[in-house]
Amino acid sequence: MSEIEKTEKKPRGKYVAHIDGSKCIGCGGCKRNCKFDAISRGKEYYIIDKDRCTGCRICVKVCPAEAIDYGEREE
Repeated sequence: MSEIEKTEKKPRGKYVAHIDGSKCIGCGGCKRNCKFDAISRGKEYYIIDKDRCTGCRICVKVCPAEAIDYGEREE
């Protein structure tokens, strides 16, 4: 995917993903699979940029630690 495709604004859905830092094992599967470049490595665990997250749920499905929740977006 080109840098232009990654940074292009995508429509946000009603729902957004959230990573539970106490469960995250730091494998990076969520980041590697996010097509919207919404996940980055934080100091202790991965974090989701809620402005970039479209609510597609790919990260939820690929997380082996079940550390990612999916809930309604707070506006």
